[in-house]
Amino acid sequence: MGTDDQKLATEFMAMDKAIYGTIPGITDKEEYTNSFYVSNGSHEFNQRMLQKKIEIEGAYHKLTSGGHAERINIEKNWDVPTLEKSVERMQKCRCGICKILEK
Repeated sequence: MGTDDQKLATEFMAMDKAIYGTIPGITDKEEYTNSFYVSNGSHEFNQRMLQKKIEIEGAYHKLTSGGHAERINIEKNWDVPTLEKSVERMQKCRCGICKILEK
C-alpha cells in the first residue's frame, strides 16, 4: 500500500482475512505494511537529503497504481527555489499526490 494511513492498512488486512482467511506471510499479521515512506523528521534534514528521499520513494510510485502520495515536511525558513526543486523532483519521479507540510 502506498499510503501513510495506519487505519486503512489495518482495515484492509481485516477485510482480506475475512475474504481469504489467514495466509502465512500475507494475512497472518494485524496490518499491511502501509507505506514506503522515508521519514524526514530530523532537525538536521537538508535539501540534499530531501532530494534523496524523493528519489528513493519515487521508485515505488510506479508500483502502487492503487494510489500513492509523496509527503515532505519542511521548515518555515525554506525558500521558494528549494520548494520548486523538490516539486520538480517529485514530478520527475512520477509521484502521485504531493503533500508539502510545514513543521
